[in-house]
Amino acid sequence: MNRIFLAGIGLAILGLASSRAHAEYDNRNGSVYIPQAIKDILKGPKPPKELRYRLLILTETPRNGTAGNFATYDGFVKGEADETGSLVKGMTWNAIVSVGGSGSGLEAISRAVDDSASPVYGSTFQGVYGTDGSYLATDYRGLFNETNGVRNYNQFGHAEGAVLVWSGSYDNGTAYSTYYLGQSHGGFGFSPSTYTTWLRQPSPVPGQPNALSTSISMRFYGISDVILVPEPASIAMWLGFAGVAGVCFWRRRRRAS
Repeated sequence: MNRIFLAGIGLAILGLASSRAHAEYDNRNGSVYIPQAIKDILKGPKPPKELRYRLLILTETPRNGTAGNFATYDGFVKGEADETGSLVKGMTWNAIVSVGGSGSGLEAISRAVDDSASPVYGSTFQGVYGTDGSYLATDYRGLFNETNGVRNYNQFGHAEGAVLVWSGSYDNGTAYSTYYLGQSHGGFGFSPSTYTTWLRQPSPVPGQPNALSTSISMRFYGISDVILVPEPASIAMWLGFAGVAGVCFWRRRRRAS
């Protein structure tokens, strides 16, 4: 009887997760920062079954821009995100950089996703937020053509002030001329900007590129995987299933002993 009961619980839990087989971070336990705007929707009189969002951070620590591949910068951003005291641990991260020329498939825009048009997420996707709770864009792709909010909050939820940020990109996410990262010189952005200079700081000399040696250390922007937050009732049901399963397992072990 216990086996049948536990199997039923297991199937129910799997059923809750079945619609989430695609890549996303399940924030059911609230371990990752949830913007207040998301919390307010879930606390409403008729909350949706689930909501999704992404987070953007500016790394607290700088590094150089000499690597010519995404993996190095993604790993760096993830290392920052997983630091002790971080609000955004345990997820997959993309560094917002270009490491190849135009049309190479190695530009920041080449990895951007139109989350809000996803047939899987649909209207459940609520946008991209900073770790201060500010709304930044409708989705990953929207970061490159929208100018909402200041993008200078780190993984701890603290503002980093006015700092330079490696990007190797134009404001639209395409590679910055020949100054993408991995070259001797690279393009960079300016973190306090709410406009296009967040990814590319214009040159003070008209007609001249604004690029610096990639051996210099600067900060990096990172964007998280899609984060899922179920409605409170779904969370309670999941915890209830898990609790009952645990009790049944404990009783079975006692009888066996």
